[in-house]
Amino acid sequence: VHYVAKWKGITFMTSRQGLGVTGGTPYGFDVGNSERGNVLKGLDLGVEGMKVGGQRLVIVPPELAYGKKGVQEIPPNATIELDVELLSIKQSPFGYVQLLDNMHMIFFFLVITNEKQSVPQESCEDR
Repeated sequence: VHYVAKWKGITFMTSRQGLGVTGGTPYGFDVGNSERGNVLKGLDLGVEGMKVGGQRLVIVPPELAYGKKGVQEIPPNATIELDVELLSIKQSPFGYVQLLDNMHMIFFFLVITNEKQSVPQESCEDR
């Protein structure tokens, strides 16, 4: 994925910084393994159901982000926003499915809560 993480509208972390055509280094992780601590639980849950090439704004509550401790400039109990673009899905240890057609991206607005994920129908649109 490529992501931009924001707190109160200010970017504090991104995979998009850097040189080259892609503008940064994508971040890869194993979906469903957030308990290992390699990825925020909110990002792990937020990419579920995405299609390659999809973009999503994920609102992550504190308990699925940095919790009561916070981290660096992010204070305790902070809600963060993640702008996420799914670049590819690893199908096996031997390769990736690459985005072939980026003309039909879909934008989703996803709100994550402790109870469930919800994607309001009116917030889904082709770009």
